[in-house]
Amino acid sequence: MKTKHRKRAAPRRAFLRLVCGITAIAACCVLIRGVAEKGSLAAFDGDKLMSSAADGIKELCDKKDNVPTAFAALLMQSSVLRQYGNFDGVTESKKPSSKKPIYGTLYYDMPASQIENAEPHYPAEGYVRAEYEKKEAYINIKNNSGLEINAPELLREDLDFSVSGDSPSVLIIHTHSSEAFTPEGDDVYEASDIYRTQDSSKSVIALGGILTEELNGRGISAVHDTGVYDYPSYAGSYNRACDAIMGWLEKYPSISVVIDLHRDASEKNGSLDYKTTANIGGTECAQVSLVVGTNSAGLEHPNWRENLKFAMCLQCASESRYPSLMRQVTVSQNRYNQHATTGSLILEVGYCGNTLEEARRAVRLFADAAADVLLPQG
Repeated sequence: MKTKHRKRAAPRRAFLRLVCGITAIAACCVLIRGVAEKGSLAAFDGDKLMSSAADGIKELCDKKDNVPTAFAALLMQSSVLRQYGNFDGVTESKKPSSKKPIYGTLYYDMPASQIENAEPHYPAEGYVRAEYEKKEAYINIKNNSGLEINAPELLREDLDFSVSGDSPSVLIIHTHSSEAFTPEGDDVYEASDIYRTQDSSKSVIALGGILTEELNGRGISAVHDTGVYDYPSYAGSYNRACDAIMGWLEKYPSISVVIDLHRDASEKNGSLDYKTTANIGGTECAQVSLVVGTNSAGLEHPNWRENLKFAMCLQCASESRYPSLMRQVTVSQNRYNQHATTGSLILEVGYCGNTLEEARRAVRLFADAAADVLLPQG
């Protein structure tokens, strides 16, 4: 009788593990959803989360007694992927197309130390072929929003705004004003946190000054907000930056473009020293990328596709003029204050591992390409 009882108890234990697995992971999903709806996902790394989940599932599957729990985790992971999009490190990467690029080899998300011996990364399935100034270029969109995007259709439409040099048309701001780079040479600073400083001449604020100067030099009236919104408290940065943006729009209703300039970050092998570079004209510079917010998390933002259209135009112009300068356009489920105008974007310049000088070079090149998009044609 005792033997039979043990045999009956085994399925019960398996069932309990299944229930516990579903409950625990469902709770995590609810927590993530709650954070997303509050618009505070600036530090949320979906790629890291799902990669860790994949490792955890493998570990569970290696233990026979935990297979039911692992199965439950796998189901919940699939649900999160459907909600938050495909994350690197979990889904199988698509094979590169055999078609060679028009402007040489494109490298995306690749450390500088690996570029010399790397296999060419050709425009693959998922890229959108476009034309800019009668040149072929590729637009790379990473859709993490869960919303449908018709990129070719958007590219056929005109931008919803125009700029001029008569009154301010462009606002440069920094929600995470303290973000900084790897100290090198004269660009050393007193750190207020890891890769952060209150020295505005060494943080992303310095890059905003360059972008503002470059755009003004091209006849595009730009203003620069040098306020600090992430110190001493990082929490609430976007709320404080939003108040500032609305203040600028009230002062200058002519502003139609809001660029929130950040420094990106990615942890590789437990280190934040990760970096990518592009070789433009024989000079190494940081790569840049654009982030487009949406209403997927539930916040009001009906015109987010107009911002995406603007981002695609910028990437197309950048790729046509300076191949490999720009990484992907990431479409997020978070709003990031981009409901303010139909020309609002996050501009990520470099990673923690890049130097400030590499970032300066990147901003100047981006400004040149952006001016081509913003200036009235003809």
